[in-house]
Amino acid sequence: MDVLSDIMTPGRGQAAILSRFDYRGPWGIRLDACARAGLHYVERGVCWIRTEGMEPVRLMQGDVALVPLGASHVLADAPRRRAQPLADVMEAQARIAEDEPVNARVICAAREIHGDLTAAHPLLEALPPLIHIPQDIIRRCPNLSPCLTLLLSELGREAPGRSAAVRLVLEAILVYVIRNWLETQPTDRGWVGALRDPGLARALSVMHASPEEGWTVDALAHEAKMSRATFARRFRATVGTGPSAYLARLRIDKGAGLLARTDASLAEVASEVGYTSEFAFSRAFKRTVGVPPSAYRDARRAEAAVASA
Repeated sequence: MDVLSDIMTPGRGQAAILSRFDYRGPWGIRLDACARAGLHYVERGVCWIRTEGMEPVRLMQGDVALVPLGASHVLADAPRRRAQPLADVMEAQARIAEDEPVNARVICAAREIHGDLTAAHPLLEALPPLIHIPQDIIRRCPNLSPCLTLLLSELGREAPGRSAAVRLVLEAILVYVIRNWLETQPTDRGWVGALRDPGLARALSVMHASPEEGWTVDALAHEAKMSRATFARRFRATVGTGPSAYLARLRIDKGAGLLARTDASLAEVASEVGYTSEFAFSRAFKRTVGVPPSAYRDARRAEAAVASA
C-alpha cells in the first residue's frame, strides 16, 4: 500500500457534502479552521476563495479548490466580501427572491484529515494551504474529470445507495486532486521527492503495507534496490527522519487506528503492529502519544459518542 492510499483509507474519516447551494446577490461564507479538509467545486457561475496570508483566487465554473489542512477560509461573490457563517448566509439567501439571477452554485464538502493518526502525516503537512485546479486542467485529467461528472449525476437524482456513492466519489476526487498537485511539484527533496523516487516509494510502500514485519534498514534498502548507506542517507535527507524512526511512528499510528476502531485487546493490537509484547507497545505508545493506549481508546470513543449524539 502506498503512502497516499494509506492516509486516505476511508476508515480514517469519510468525505461528506456540506452544501450544494445556489447563491444570489452579495454573499460570503466563512469556514473556520478545523481538522477537516475543505473541497469546493464550482458547478455554475463564478466565485472567489481566500485563505489567510494569500491573495483571493477567482474560481470559474468547473474549477476545484481544496483546502487540505483545514485552514480557515472564505468563499464569496467578490474578493473582499465580508463573510458570515454558512448557516447565516443560507438563511439570508432564503429571503432573496427566486427570480434573482444565480451568480454561483457551489458544492462544498469536507473530510477529516487526521482520522486515526495521532499527528498529521508529514505528507499532509507538506501540502499548501490551497490547491486550485482550473477547469482547463481538469479536462485533461483522465480520472478527475469523470469523477466530477459522476458526482453531479449522483447528486442530481434519488437512487438506492446514493449517499454511499457520493461519499466514495468524493474520496476519489480528493485523491486525484492531491495526486495532481504532487505530479506538478519539483522532485528535489521532501515528501514529493520521496513519493516520486522509485526506490524510496517502494520502501515506503512495503512499510505501509506491512508495518508489523521486522523491517531492517538492510531489508528496506534491498526493496529500494540501493546500498544500505545510500538508502539510509537518501531516506533521511528526503523524508526528514531515518527509516527505523519512520517505521516506529507508523506502527504507533496503526495501533492508534485499531484502538479507536476495534475492540481488539491491547495484546492483539501490539501483535498486529509488530510489537513482541503488550508492555513494549504500551511503553512506546505513551512515549510517542503522551497517554497510555487505554486512555487514548477511551478518549477517542468519547469523541465519537459526542459526534454521533
